[in-house]
Amino acid sequence: MVAAVPTEAERTAKAIAYVREQLGAELDDDVLREGQAWRQAIAARQVGSRR
Repeated sequence: MVAAVPTEAERTAKAIAYVREQLGAELDDDVLREGQAWRQAIAARQVGSRR
């Protein structure tokens, strides 16, 4: 059962593929790094607030 759970890297790769395929967006390395930093900041509760 644990083997069926996708890793973060697998989820990220699928998300990038989806955006490229469905939205036709080109995501360069800089954009991907910025997105990863933003995602980490959200997970660390450094971005956003509860209303």
